[in-house]
Amino acid sequence: GDAYEIRGALTMNASDLPGHIFAVLAEACPAEPCSVQQGLFTVEAVNMSSASALFEVLPYIAVDGTLVFTLKEQAFGRAAFSVTLTDDGGRETPGVASAPHNFSITVSRVNNPPHFDLAATHLDVWPFALPTEMPLFFSNLSVGPPDEAAEQTFSIAIEAVRAADALLFAAGGLPYFRAEGNALVFAANAVPPNITVAVTLRVRMVDSGGTFRVAGAAAGWSEPRSGVVADDTMHRLVTLTFHGASAAAAASGAAWAPAEVAPAPGSSQALAPRMGHVAVEFQDRVLVIGGYQTAPDQARTVWSPSRRLLSEHSSLFLLSDVWALQPLPCPAAAAGRNAVCANSSQLVSHASFAGRHSHAATVLAGALYLAGGVTLDAAIARDVWRTSDGVKWTMLTDMAPWPARYSHSLVSVAGPERGEARGILILLGGASYTGAGDLFLNDVWTSSDGGAWVQAAQAAWSPRAGHAVAALNSAGATHLFLAGGYDATGVLNDVWGSRGGQTWEVVSGAAPWAARSGHALVSLQGRLLLVGGAASNLLDPDVDEVLRRDVWGSTDGSAWQQLSGGAPFAGRERLGAAVCRGQMALVVGGRGEAGNLGDVWTTPALPAAALPSVSYLDAQGRRTQTPLSSSGTEAFWNRRVTVD
Repeated sequence: GDAYEIRGALTMNASDLPGHIFAVLAEACPAEPCSVQQGLFTVEAVNMSSASALFEVLPYIAVDGTLVFTLKEQAFGRAAFSVTLTDDGGRETPGVASAPHNFSITVSRVNNPPHFDLAATHLDVWPFALPTEMPLFFSNLSVGPPDEAAEQTFSIAIEAVRAADALLFAAGGLPYFRAEGNALVFAANAVPPNITVAVTLRVRMVDSGGTFRVAGAAAGWSEPRSGVVADDTMHRLVTLTFHGASAAAAASGAAWAPAEVAPAPGSSQALAPRMGHVAVEFQDRVLVIGGYQTAPDQARTVWSPSRRLLSEHSSLFLLSDVWALQPLPCPAAAAGRNAVCANSSQLVSHASFAGRHSHAATVLAGALYLAGGVTLDAAIARDVWRTSDGVKWTMLTDMAPWPARYSHSLVSVAGPERGEARGILILLGGASYTGAGDLFLNDVWTSSDGGAWVQAAQAAWSPRAGHAVAALNSAGATHLFLAGGYDATGVLNDVWGSRGGQTWEVVSGAAPWAARSGHALVSLQGRLLLVGGAASNLLDPDVDEVLRRDVWGSTDGSAWQQLSGGAPFAGRERLGAAVCRGQMALVVGGRGEAGNLGDVWTTPALPAAALPSVSYLDAQGRRTQTPLSSSGTEAFWNRRVTVD
């Protein structure tokens, strides 16, 4: 037979095949006839079962000496082969087979990369933001081969690319992955930067490698039996932009300006005057939900709290609409007036929930929740609704275990302080009506999903309604404050504080501001702002004495400073108020001396440079827009093939 050689001990990546010259014919032969002979390589598996488990196409040697084979997906193991070369004997002699040569192919254990997707690659963190919980931020999580997914574990680590960027987060508030809900959780430093800073985070997923192997088989589907392979990981990058605290915010609460609100293009509708509605920041805009709409000249009489809520209200004027206000940089024509502009759009004219007023709403983990209030025919509700966009609403329960109520509060606590537990909704106080008068409440109920509720406490503060609750970022934790309201004795001016919403302590038994109810309390730039309200149960011709337009501020709920003795807007109660992007507070509507109001006021009046560059549409449809940035993705894996 003819001479040939096998180039053994050859190591290559699967992606390199085919293309390596594995076996070659000898270049010299002992006699002239061999130069015209044809040779044929024959490759046979020593154990066909082992070989079939590894290869989709069994190994063979092409006429040019190239070893060719196709691996089965995810297979690993070792298979032995013998190869012979047979010539055709030429013109004078029959063909002769060579002695067999043996070789083996070893396919290393599979090292599949894990995989995950992110809901976004860029997030904005506004000044003095509360601890954040974003469920379903991670999706499509997978590890290892398909039949290993149930056996492997994985971890997701999140770290700042630059070590110094960790200082932008509160102690214990560095971003992390919460398995329940596949959530991103973090808490910004309570003191924001004075300039806008972009931080790049590397999100890294590593799986455990798995342990499964088919018993008795030469090949199987598996990850390494133990340990973590260094490159068995997937990386993604996400950018967090920490917006710096605005210098103009030092005047927050003292300086107020009317917002120039432009209806959405193609629509002449404007936000209707209303009271008893809610205003809440949701997805970087302020939503105004429901309330009670009456004609400005509706006759008024002396009223009690329950009478003004129930007996003089017609179901015809209850609203179930949802409006979006989006503060944006003003066009050039308005910029010189240092105004704040906003687009207004009606998201839905009649939401799935019944029209109502004196309800409560809050945001938790990317969803907006609405609870209770006064609905059709003066019925007092105990239902809870949820939306992810403000348009489509889902009823979570129509009979919550807590008593039906109105003029209550609904807040949320989320973030690292909850550890591996989900954030919670907290429902506080309010009043119900029994026919004999108001039944005031001081119960505290909690829920992680809005459907199942547990009574957490009877609070130390007196049963009341018409109070206001707001939260401050306190060293990366949510510190709640409850202020004022009215109870069986009249209007109140006390302030209570809580770190978790379940245990409350008095912060100020008698704050310097006039006792009141139906006011607003928001958190702006690390300070509580208390705005408006009614100072008694009677409407008096002197609006400054009854319907308040003073503004007070406090950083701790105990020491208060009067920021404005009389803001330029009309005195009002049962107004809506919210903070947008950590930069400004908005006061929306309410009941004034002349009837219901539909105006929008902001503090402070920010220059356009203090607002992000996003699309603005005025009434004529003029648009300006700056594209957002993006981030990168990295993934690593390999499978080694060794031939010897």
